[in-house]
Amino acid sequence: MSTITKKISLGLQGGGTYGAFTWGVLDRLLQEEGLDITALSGASAGAINAAVVADGWAHGGGREGARAALDRFWRALGLTAAFSPLQRTPMDHLAGGFTLSHSPFYQMLEMAGALAGPVRESPLTVNPLRNFLIANIDFERVRACEELAVFVNATNLNTGTGKLWARADLDVQRLMASCCLPTVFASVEVDGELYWDGSFTANPLAPLVASNHGQDLLVVQINPLARSETPRSMPFS
Repeated sequence: MSTITKKISLGLQGGGTYGAFTWGVLDRLLQEEGLDITALSGASAGAINAAVVADGWAHGGGREGARAALDRFWRALGLTAAFSPLQRTPMDHLAGGFTLSHSPFYQMLEMAGALAGPVRESPLTVNPLRNFLIANIDFERVRACEELAVFVNATNLNTGTGKLWARADLDVQRLMASCCLPTVFASVEVDGELYWDGSFTANPLAPLVASNHGQDLLVVQINPLARSETPRSMPFS
């Protein structure tokens, strides 16, 4: 039986459904008995992954509980996405790269976002992501997971500064704030302030460095370190 020898903290980058890559990385790390994961911090999809890990880990679920929670969450999201009109077209498949650059529905959404912007959030606003998060993450379990430190980051819309929330304060509203893409979702209100996606200005690594969680800090990055071609448009970026 392996003995846990190294404490690590994890910084999880955002990137929409590319967060499924982070799921794979987390699943592998959770199988390493020689690693003691003490803290997770992230923005957008990284924040969601951190919350799901805490949900599964809480109340004695531990590593296997976290792995099972990640598996349930991403498979449920994949099943939901299968019925979405946002699908790759035959041209996208031929072009490769897993983009939606030839999807008419994607192009219409981009134009609508550029011309009108998202509708301001209100009691009548229907946000499918909110409903999905509520259905698939138990936020009471997340807040109760004392074994892990969890930090979620967002961007204050009025000041442009980063905002940090710890696990004890985490709820669907704060997680939504961290995932709020300005051209897709309305800004999310938390305690009278409006927030956008934490990937824009917040620094998910700061709380891990400042609080000195673990002996090492591992960053799970989604964006490529280098590109073979220079991006020419939003769909190709």
